[in-house]
Amino acid sequence: MQNMSDDDFSFRKQLNACLGSAISAMGPKNVLDILHIQSISVENEWILPILERHIVGASLQFFLRDILGIVRAVEKSIPKLLKDDKLFSAKRAEGYVYSLWSLLPSCCNYPCDTSSSFRVLQNVLCDTLQNQPDLRGIICSSIQILIKQNKEALSITNKEDILVDAELSKSERRAKERYTKESAEENLKEIRAFSSKFLEILCSIFMSSSKDAIGFLQPAISEIASISDKDVVGKFFLDAIRKLLDATKAVNAQQLNDGSMQIEDNSNTNNMTRALLLEFAASLMPGLDAKSINVLFSYVKPAIKDNDSMNQKRAYKVLSMLLKVCFCFQLVNFVKYICCVCLVQAQAHSLE
Repeated sequence: MQNMSDDDFSFRKQLNACLGSAISAMGPKNVLDILHIQSISVENEWILPILERHIVGASLQFFLRDILGIVRAVEKSIPKLLKDDKLFSAKRAEGYVYSLWSLLPSCCNYPCDTSSSFRVLQNVLCDTLQNQPDLRGIICSSIQILIKQNKEALSITNKEDILVDAELSKSERRAKERYTKESAEENLKEIRAFSSKFLEILCSIFMSSSKDAIGFLQPAISEIASISDKDVVGKFFLDAIRKLLDATKAVNAQQLNDGSMQIEDNSNTNNMTRALLLEFAASLMPGLDAKSINVLFSYVKPAIKDNDSMNQKRAYKVLSMLLKVCFCFQLVNFVKYICCVCLVQAQAHSLE
């Protein structure tokens, strides 16, 4: 029926809803087994968006074994398709790989086996983060979901709050009820064990990323920092601050030299490095102690008055982040002062 045209089958929406309910109630693996879906093709690709919308409370093992098993089979077919000049089929296969990976955030929606399966999953995620840039947004989103949901489970004081949440479906409510404080603590403990590894990889990626990529890297780094040991986060913060100091010294030294093209290029590179380092350091804020936040603030103050508009824009962004977590008298007075020195190009974040 799914392969019939809309003209021949007018109840596709209802059919998809039925399949979605089955996925939520029985689990995605059971539904795929019943439908005899063991690979992805033109005939059954319709199942992917339904899975993405309705997977909840499944297992990470389902993604590791079943979904990644299909991914590997599809990836294996691509070189042969290219060799045979089947460019359209190869492109479609690449699309399947991305669509299959897009199921990861759904599989991270209250999974039932985080504490026992995350150790294996993190190896896959770290390897993919380093080698497949187009999948980084999906992975960062998935990490955020895992951490946020477990932190939320720790903060719930009354189980009845879950029961009265009208926005939750039955399957979501059932999955959420399984997340006791004890299980959430175990889950976060397992994720925390690999926080240093994730931060190291994400830091490396961050420093060579575009503005668009920073948009999904920064929230993931902040979530990881929020559950990490203070010493771990402090190590990455101090390293970023040292590099920021070195880049600042380099810029100041170049400004004393003549205005040759080579020096101008080096100055632009160092300014970009400074801006990225400042923003990365700010990403760690949820895991920083008060002393480190004061250090960060001390770097924001001169950056706000920087003649380079890019640095000033980043500094305002960091200042807005500081104000959200540390609204103190010193910051308020500084905000009043900087309203007088803001460059036009940097005003977007100054008005937040």
